[in-house]
Amino acid sequence: MAEHLRNEFARERFVFSPKVVSTFGKFVTDFVPELRPVSRAALELIVSEELLLLPPGRYANVRDFAGFRAALVRAVEEFAGAGANEAHLQLVDSDFAKVYRAVINRLKDRGEYFRSSRLIYAAEAILSASRRGTICIVGFFSFTPIELNVLKALDQAGYSVTVSLPETPGSRVAVDALRLHGAKEESLTGRTAFTPRTLVTASTVGTEADEIARRILWCREQGIDFREMGIVVRSETPSVPALRSALERFQIPFRSYFAPTLRSDPTVRFLMALADAALSGWDHEISLKALRLHGSPLELWGDVFEHRILQTTPALGLDGLREAAPDFLKSWFAVLDGLTSWVTGTAVPEVWSLRFQGLPALYWRAPTQESPTQEQVLEWRRESSALEFFSACVSETARSFPPDLAINCRKFQDALEVALFCTELRVVDRRRNVVHIVDAVEARQWRFKVLFVCGLLEGSFPKRHTQDPILADAVRLQLKDTGVPLRTTSERQSDEQLLFDLTLTAATGHVFLSYALLNEKGEPNLPSFFLERAEPYATEYASLVRPSPAWSRASDQFPVIASEELRAKLGERFSSLSTSKVERYLTCPWSFFGEHILRLAERPAGKWERLDPRIQGQIAHEVFEHVLQHEADLTEIFDDVFARYCEKEQVPDGYRTEAIRLELLHGVRQLASDFRVETGGNKKAFFELKFEYDLTPEVRIKGKIDRLIVDQQDRAVIFDYKYRRKNRIDQTALDNEKGKRVQSGLYLAAVQNLGYRPVGMVYLGFKREASHKGLILQGEYPQFKSDCSQSQLDELMYRAKEVTLQVQADIADGRIRPQPAALRDCEYCAYSAICRVEAIPEPAVEVVNAAQ
Repeated sequence: MAEHLRNEFARERFVFSPKVVSTFGKFVTDFVPELRPVSRAALELIVSEELLLLPPGRYANVRDFAGFRAALVRAVEEFAGAGANEAHLQLVDSDFAKVYRAVINRLKDRGEYFRSSRLIYAAEAILSASRRGTICIVGFFSFTPIELNVLKALDQAGYSVTVSLPETPGSRVAVDALRLHGAKEESLTGRTAFTPRTLVTASTVGTEADEIARRILWCREQGIDFREMGIVVRSETPSVPALRSALERFQIPFRSYFAPTLRSDPTVRFLMALADAALSGWDHEISLKALRLHGSPLELWGDVFEHRILQTTPALGLDGLREAAPDFLKSWFAVLDGLTSWVTGTAVPEVWSLRFQGLPALYWRAPTQESPTQEQVLEWRRESSALEFFSACVSETARSFPPDLAINCRKFQDALEVALFCTELRVVDRRRNVVHIVDAVEARQWRFKVLFVCGLLEGSFPKRHTQDPILADAVRLQLKDTGVPLRTTSERQSDEQLLFDLTLTAATGHVFLSYALLNEKGEPNLPSFFLERAEPYATEYASLVRPSPAWSRASDQFPVIASEELRAKLGERFSSLSTSKVERYLTCPWSFFGEHILRLAERPAGKWERLDPRIQGQIAHEVFEHVLQHEADLTEIFDDVFARYCEKEQVPDGYRTEAIRLELLHGVRQLASDFRVETGGNKKAFFELKFEYDLTPEVRIKGKIDRLIVDQQDRAVIFDYKYRRKNRIDQTALDNEKGKRVQSGLYLAAVQNLGYRPVGMVYLGFKREASHKGLILQGEYPQFKSDCSQSQLDELMYRAKEVTLQVQADIADGRIRPQPAALRDCEYCAYSAICRVEAIPEPAVEVVNAAQ
């Protein structure tokens, strides 16, 4: 607020020293500069330590919760700020009294003081000081007894003091006290002119923020500067994040007066993530998260590094990370190696302070441009401020421990985390022409030509105040009777109405009120009851708007490889095709282009996702081969094969792994028992039979048959195992019959080329339950209930051949158009991020008869 008043006076062409306008705390500090104030971070650390030392009591079960610690710190600050002393501790909970006494003793040892203590000493110093002058005190709703003593001391010392207070029930006690002291009371009876008001309703918080951005741009077109527009928010979440996003997307300069916590800053998040990685023994999974954050040199150059590390997790050690990194980062990793020793041993707080103060040396900055943009300058300021605050928090953390106490790194880091979470990061921003996002408490001293008041929902504005869990209302009323003015829930709730009324007076031109109709769950919101106090107003509904694109979209390239040389190489390279490649092309030419032509490497699966359907299918195939070929025990073989694949793929033991094992074992058992085909007598069985034959002199087909059974008349039936559910097995067989797939036809032709007479092919599914579907000549293997003719099999082979030849020709012609056979497949496509399937025009449909 002090900064805002300085700017207001400067715009009114007043000439003054910036020191003339300051906060009340800064003014008091000038009288007692030797009394160091206690920071919020230091208070959090002291309370956290005292809670651990506290004997078991009411706080025992909740003392480790960050929310409880924060509530206890607020209670301690409020209790001290109200001027409570030892006698008043008899009225509060015994555990709170123990913590409060311990905090007071710790502050004495540290030479730090609460604000109330500094005000008491300041009042004495004012009386003995030789300075005199005129003082105006504004922006207060009321004064505590200790603050009133400072005002009285100023008056007694000869200062000319002018105090401004709103005429509300909450300020009446302070006004009466000042009147008794002899203050002259003046009442400003002038009324603020009524400004036009509009209530805007939006479907969601995001739409509400977009509508505010649209109206800001409209006001700017009318000649209103950005600095003459303000957005008032009472509850930071969810309005402020949505406003930040909307204003950035619409390229509207803004300044938010809601300071984030230091721990949430990207710079600090990276530094603390490095410490976590070191303390984990350089666990590759934990380290990878740190090394891909903003501030790491691997943020931009780490894709290949990430692929390499994901392939080796789980693993430990910095050596593996160093080997996977680019060569130009070897020196950076050498500095990083200095953190390895943090895992073991203990040290005094000063040593840990020096070590953590050295972490910013690992922060990687991108090369500076010759003419940086304003956004880049603001980013540099944020980084610089974050590092400065980080250093201060490290020093504060070290001071919270006894200087000679040897502690390990984890204990120091846990204390530092507490300090970082309770420290606000405020970045210097002196831009003049920006939209201001302010809290309703701060907005009472502002004047805007256009004002937006958003988030007008019950629970947001007004805030819903509940009883303090530490100092309940009953205790507060008792303390108030003894002269300790602690505010009750009802008093804080009544302040919300005052804030709303004052907010409406902050506009000189127009007020836009807004709220979202639905919450994040799609449920209706309850509008604020305060809206009645803003009447009369016009009502409008938010428009659906999007910012204009910064650049036009590039024209779609013709989806064909144009180079004749490349097409010739494609024809040569894919003259030999497997059935899976043909079907991949039929699924979508673009996905075939990414997987088989470009050979793009997918992101390696995480350790819990490595037992994917492909690996599960391989396990089942190997089990079927051993069990059906050698009549081995299924469970024993399955356990051996499953364990071997888990070791090979580095799959850790856990609930997910065991759940997959049990489900897969159940499916394998079902299939082995329900569809066991006898191969005794004159029947021969082949497992994992590889084949290769010429479809034409220019095109060769290769593949592998899971199981082939041939009788003495050389009649052969193909069995193909699929780890799919029954509906997927039925669809696979149907797609083969319709020519959407070619596996059945090509496999039947392969058997024919091997010198056998193909009489059918059956797909056997074993996911969740055993299932089957396929075509077999009538009379062959009646357990599969298939009724098929030889002409159908011949047609199947002919159609598969024609489709395959067409696919090979399209590949050789370089046709790579994004054309999925089913749009639902795009959801699981690894190349969807580089695909423009949405740009494909839908085929026109001729309506013959609308009535049909």
